[in-house]
Amino acid sequence: MNWFQHCSNEAEIKTAYRIYAKQLHPDVGGDTATMQEINAQYESALKGDYARQGFDAEKTAARWDLDKEIMQKAQEILKIKAVINMIPEGETSVKLDAGNQAGGGAIMALHCEKIGERRNGSFYSFAHYYEQNGDLMRDPDVVMLRTSTTIRIIDGVNDQSPVERTVISFIPTSYRQDSLGIDREYIIFEDSESNRYRIAARMQADLVGFCNGWARNIREQQDIETPKQESAR
Repeated sequence: MNWFQHCSNEAEIKTAYRIYAKQLHPDVGGDTATMQEINAQYESALKGDYARQGFDAEKTAARWDLDKEIMQKAQEILKIKAVINMIPEGETSVKLDAGNQAGGGAIMALHCEKIGERRNGSFYSFAHYYEQNGDLMRDPDVVMLRTSTTIRIIDGVNDQSPVERTVISFIPTSYRQDSLGIDREYIIFEDSESNRYRIAARMQADLVGFCNGWARNIREQQDIETPKQESAR
């Protein structure tokens, strides 16, 4: 029996699995062999759905390895890190509207909000909004993972002691644009602590390219100076 043939995406696969587990798990009187079959098909169905979405095989890597993989292509994004430092103390979000005021209403405000955390990193939403029929529409909304990593640099030429340096990274993980019906994740982390993740590398590289250009526009429109040093926030 194909237990997941009616499922067309990851959410439906996981919902079906939860139902089967509640009804057919040996702990609730189900058959062990049947549950083993369901478990095997569940893993296969998930892998097939990830493949259809363009995700690579699951990876396990140090976070710094993930940073290096992505941030080689995303240097321009780093220049909007000043936006995060504009969030008022004790708050989680800020709205920048300098471009709109200077442009006579032609430029959309930028909303930046801290929306979550994971090990040694925080998720931030960068978004433009407009109103349509009373609803706020994202145009777009990009979620980025901000990480900081301390590395040791050794100057072998001058035979100096190792110097510690903090490296800041912004990793775009998802993109949403309501007018086009786009709601797409490009990096999926297993949980807030694990180093296990899936990445749709080719499509995520395209997102990084978009974000580089978008970051330049944001800095120009909102009159944001490129910070020389990153604060501890």
